[in-house]
Amino acid sequence: MQPTTPNNGGEAVDSDGVRVSATVIEASLTTSAAGTDLDLADFGLVPALQVCGTLWEDGNGNALVNLPSPDNAIAGHSVELQNSGGSTLSTTTTDANGAYCFSSDELPGLTPGQSVRVVIDPAPLAPLDPLAPGAGDHDGSPSGALQVASVNMPSSYGAAPSTANFGFQGTYGIGNLVWRWSTRLATSSPPRPLPLTARIFSTAKRSV
Repeated sequence: MQPTTPNNGGEAVDSDGVRVSATVIEASLTTSAAGTDLDLADFGLVPALQVCGTLWEDGNGNALVNLPSPDNAIAGHSVELQNSGGSTLSTTTTDANGAYCFSSDELPGLTPGQSVRVVIDPAPLAPLDPLAPGAGDHDGSPSGALQVASVNMPSSYGAAPSTANFGFQGTYGIGNLVWRWSTRLATSSPPRPLPLTARIFSTAKRSV
């Protein structure tokens, strides 16, 4: 929750609270002369604006968040919130469930509908690779070496959080050794590797 706009109406109905820190909202009062009404200190609160998401390893290849199984949460990874110009507004880390949130009750400068960027660095997650842009629940797109999701804050206070998820998948390889035995008896001498070029074909016999 966060304070509403202060002093927006008559004294009997407006809110007087102003955030002075992440955990403190205060109102300043003016003492009244003896025999007059007391100054009122009202505090109006509204639900905060939020952008939240999940970092996960796609365990079954469907590009959807399926936690806790078969997918794996990516915990303890740094996530950065930027304004549309690329300036950092805040940073956080994903929790044990791979989840994170940025909220206007901690960042009072965030406004309804504001364009923001959620940015992560995928390098520490190697050999995992980001999913393709637009795949399933994955909202990230490559921007240089980074993954970026451009989103808008919710259009109004109390609306559902905006979402920016980042999915990753393992990398896979195939390989073996091609060799020639020095004699016809495969058990009599060590093999000698051959410098050959290998090609991989799909089940439709197309080269990949």
